[in-house]
Amino acid sequence: MVGNMEIDKVNEFKTICRNYFDAQGLTVHFDRAVSDEIKWRPHIFATDHQQLILDILTQETIPNFYVTKYTEIRNALPEISIYLGLVGDLNYFPDVICECNRNGLGIYKIDATLKLLMEPKNPTVETLAARSEIAIIFGRPYRNILALKICFRKCRTHLYWFERNLPKKVFETVFEAVEEGDIRDVETIRFLRGIDDKVDERFRNEFQSFKQDVHSRGIESQLRIICDSTIANRIHGRYIYSEDEQDRPVSIKLPPINSLKANQWDTILTDVSEIPSFEEFWNNGLDIESSWNEIRPRLEEYRQRRARELADQAEALRSRSTVGGTQEETQNPS
Repeated sequence: MVGNMEIDKVNEFKTICRNYFDAQGLTVHFDRAVSDEIKWRPHIFATDHQQLILDILTQETIPNFYVTKYTEIRNALPEISIYLGLVGDLNYFPDVICECNRNGLGIYKIDATLKLLMEPKNPTVETLAARSEIAIIFGRPYRNILALKICFRKCRTHLYWFERNLPKKVFETVFEAVEEGDIRDVETIRFLRGIDDKVDERFRNEFQSFKQDVHSRGIESQLRIICDSTIANRIHGRYIYSEDEQDRPVSIKLPPINSLKANQWDTILTDVSEIPSFEEFWNNGLDIESSWNEIRPRLEEYRQRRARELADQAEALRSRSTVGGTQEETQNPS
C-alpha cells in the first residue's frame, strides 16, 4: 500500500497519527486486519470508544481497489468510520476531495499533527432526504433497486428518461415501477435515445408493448430517436426529469441499470445542477412509431458508417502488424 512514498516516510506519518489518536483515548494498531472476514490492513486501526481506520494516501489519486475495499468494510462493519490521510508533501488534485465526498470518506490532513478536514458519511438510501446522492453499494442488489424506487417515488406529473444508448431493460424497469406503485400520479412517460444498431424492429416492438400496458393504467408514453450522431454524442450520462409534489423540478443522474443488480460501486445523483435540456434534445428526435419510415434509412446509414469504421480499424491493425513483421524480419534475417 506504500505506492509513491518511501516506507520510512509512511512510518513517520503513522507515528504522528498514533500520537494524535492516543491523545483521544483510542488504542491504535498499525497494519492490523479489520476483522477475520475483512483482510484489509489499513495503516491505522483505532479502537475503544469508537472504531476508525485511516489510510495514508501515498499517491495523488485514490486507487479503485481502495474504494472497493472500503465498500466491503462499510457493508460488513457499518460502525467503523473510514478516513484517508492527505500528507503535506503530495499535491492532491481537487478530484481527490470530490471523490472522498462522493464515496463517504473522511479526510485528515497530516503534517506535524492531524487536522480534520471532512467527516465521513454513509452513502446509503436512508440519507436521501438529507443529501443529493445515493450510493450503489457493492454486493447489495436489493438496496440498490430500492434506491432507484425511491427516486421514482419523487416523480409527479411526468417522467422523462434520456440516455444515448437506452437499453430495452429500461422499459422493463419503468413498467415494474408503475405496476408496483413506485411511479404514481404520472401522466406522461417519455424516452429519448440516440440512434445505433440496437434500434431495430424488436426494440420498437418492445416499446410498443410497454406503451400499451402503461396506457391501460392511464399513462401516455412516447419514444424518440435522435438520428444526428453529432447531437446524440453530446450526452454522456443517464438522466431522469420530473417534478415533485411541490411542483419543483426533479433531476436525477443514474448509473447504468446493470450496476444496480451487479457487484459494482456507483452513485445516483438526485439533485443535478447542470443537466442537459430535455426539451432541446427532444425536439431533435423522431418518434419511433409515427416517424419509423424516416428512422429506418437513417439507421441503415448508421450501420454502413459503422461497418466502414470497423473495416478501417481492422485495416489499420493489419497494417501495423505487417510493418511490425517486416521490421522483425529485417532485424533478424534468416
